[in-house]
Amino acid sequence: MKLIGTGLLCILLITGFSTAKAQQSMLDEVSVKYLDTLIKIAKANNPRHKIYAAQVGIAQNNLNRVRLSWLEGIGLYYIYIPRSVAVIDSIRGGTPYATTSTKVNSNPFQFGFSINLGSLFQKPAQISALKGQREVSKLEQQEYELTIESNVKQAYYKYIQQVVLLRKRTQQEADGQIMLTSVKSRFERGQETFDNYTKAQLLYNQQGQDRINTESEMLTAKAQLEELLNKKLEEIILEVK
Repeated sequence: MKLIGTGLLCILLITGFSTAKAQQSMLDEVSVKYLDTLIKIAKANNPRHKIYAAQVGIAQNNLNRVRLSWLEGIGLYYIYIPRSVAVIDSIRGGTPYATTSTKVNSNPFQFGFSINLGSLFQKPAQISALKGQREVSKLEQQEYELTIESNVKQAYYKYIQQVVLLRKRTQQEADGQIMLTSVKSRFERGQETFDNYTKAQLLYNQQGQDRINTESEMLTAKAQLEELLNKKLEEIILEVK
């Protein structure tokens, strides 16, 4: 019974020691500055964000174009009349014959203008509609920016969670290997039971499987974050440094 108690105590020490090391908070790994950098990169590289920004620019250009088209409803024109005009008299005193005389025009240019009231009355409504389109485009852009920010934060927190968890799993596996070596040595010297030695082996194997599963989840979280950023995290780390 003493040997069995010692073996069980060793196995409990494996998990107890690893759990004590696992008390580190995930918040210690979160960097607000780095997260802000990721959000900015995601917005800059995201194709849909660029589309929304272009739509805002197009709406503003259309509004400016209509504002400058107020003069389209007003038309200016002029008529040129030569200073000297030949006048032909074809009838004089009932007798048809042709004579010519010269008439001098002091103002050869005649100016005028026209107003298209229908076009002028339509401008306020067109400007109001284009202002609405511009505001809608801006709101859509802002909404998508909030969506990008939220998605990047969630992906970043998930990635940090898996990084911290992987570190813990790796430490647990290392502690398990040390403890398994100790239990094996005592078992070979007849100081430990085969049952406890088997339990130590199973625990160590489970810890190794947990580490592999966490590695997979960490790589998946990293890929999802990089998909939002449209860039590798390694490249961003170099840029920040």
